[in-house]
Amino acid sequence: MGVIFYIVMDIIVLGAFLSIKAQTDMLVIYVSIAVMIFVFVGERLFLRWHSQHDKGEEI
Repeated sequence: MGVIFYIVMDIIVLGAFLSIKAQTDMLVIYVSIAVMIFVFVGERLFLRWHSQHDKGEEI
């Protein structure tokens, strides 16, 4: 029960914060979405490059 409870509470609190922030300042929401996309794409490219790079090496 512990972990599920804390995840649900986290979703509720973050949802409330998101709704309040969306009413006052949408720029923060847009910037955070853009940063999440940028980080996701960067990590994907990094992992793809390292998986190709590691195939050539033997340990």
